[in-house]
Amino acid sequence: MMDDFFDQEEGAEFEKMEVNELVFRYEEMIRNNHSIYLTSDDYENLFIYYMRFDVDSIAFENMDMKMADKVIRDGVEQYPKAPLLQMFSIYYKYLMKEYCLSKAICLLKDVEFPKYEKTDLEIYLADIFVKIGALPEAVLLYEELLKHAQTDGERVEFYHELLLLTLHEDGEDEKRDIHKINFYLEKLIELEPEKEKIYLEHIYFSSCMPDELLQLLELYVNNHLFSAPGWILLAEEYSKKRARFDEAIKAIDNAIALSDTSEPLVTKGDIYRRREKNKKALECYLEAALLSPEDRNVYKNIADTYFETGEMKKAAYYYHLLLEKDPDNVHLLFSMGFIYFEECKYDISLQYMERAKNLYHVDEEVLDLWSRCLIELDKEDRITTYFEQMVEQEPEWIYFWLAYSNYYVIIEDYLGALNILFRGMNVVKENVRLVYRMANCFFLDGDNASGIAYLRLAYMIDSDYLYVFLDYDEETGRLPQVVDTINELTRINNLTDEF
Repeated sequence: MMDDFFDQEEGAEFEKMEVNELVFRYEEMIRNNHSIYLTSDDYENLFIYYMRFDVDSIAFENMDMKMADKVIRDGVEQYPKAPLLQMFSIYYKYLMKEYCLSKAICLLKDVEFPKYEKTDLEIYLADIFVKIGALPEAVLLYEELLKHAQTDGERVEFYHELLLLTLHEDGEDEKRDIHKINFYLEKLIELEPEKEKIYLEHIYFSSCMPDELLQLLELYVNNHLFSAPGWILLAEEYSKKRARFDEAIKAIDNAIALSDTSEPLVTKGDIYRRREKNKKALECYLEAALLSPEDRNVYKNIADTYFETGEMKKAAYYYHLLLEKDPDNVHLLFSMGFIYFEECKYDISLQYMERAKNLYHVDEEVLDLWSRCLIELDKEDRITTYFEQMVEQEPEWIYFWLAYSNYYVIIEDYLGALNILFRGMNVVKENVRLVYRMANCFFLDGDNASGIAYLRLAYMIDSDYLYVFLDYDEETGRLPQVVDTINELTRINNLTDEF
């Protein structure tokens, strides 16, 4: 088995080297204006290379359309009956809008395949159907290919493609065929039972079917009552719905009974923690730690839960253990820095924050706590020196401007904060977050009229970033004039969307 793996790896590397050599020879031929002999396979490989055809989804700017155009025209001219070149030509002309979709589909269906390579060419054809958006045609072709599949490997490939296509084939406003999706899913798991969790999670984390996901998971679990991965995901989905919390706990308990790993216990802890039932969450995490004493994620959950409930000494104990194994983890360093800051041990807190800042120097939260440590230690000159250096070196990093302005907010110099934000506005291109922060600073300074004006401006630029304003200062967000303004802007935005 190991030999097969290395043979495949070496084969793929050798094939890549051959293609690179072919590309080099072809481009050298063009540069020197001479000719070389190329087979139809050579033209096919060149087209695949220039069009990045072997990549599932690729942006136009990453394709070399000029070279692809020359390759496909020369290839079809020299080998007019080569079926794959014919299909590539139709695909290319569709992309160039020379053919409409219906014409491209008709022409692709008319390409004749020799019997000895019919299956390989039909796989290429199905792939082209997918790339041009002809998903129903691709589904029909893969279903036909399944009828003639001779190996389990081929069946897995075709069922997998059908599963993906069924997840995406319907329009956004239409419900997907849950029973068909479940059928393909079950066929895949029947062929590869060791990959049950992978296939289920693929569907679960897919964004294509949020409305039907719960229905699909219930259908799958009803058919597979002993599936721990199925029960885990069903519990996760139930937990998103407040009225179905008890069902979530029952589902995850079923998974715990079926599994010998810590995963369902961790999931149960997560479900409790999201409902702020931290005592029960800790019970689950601590039990999970007994099952998986080497799992750092379990200990991180324990530490974070203690942190969230204010049990800082217990949190620090677990963070310290984790840092011994993972000394460059910014989250752990920040958490330790925060704990020591709360204990007024600013010099120790600063040590952790220096390490965190050096590892990830564009995190606003890290820079904020680092600044607070230096303020408490009467070393404010280091703050301004550092930020002036960073905004000069990396002027378009918006995080530096936000964190720099926040230093002035901490010391209640709101005009100083506004000055920094104005400077940032002149150099940062996508600066709507700076505009929202300026609105915050005006309100903090007591200039509500300017705050409203900048809030309106920011919302008109990009309403999606309103949370930046609301998260920064919750008290400002509760001001009556702010609430009225946001309601008015939201109402206007909804009316605009309708038109």
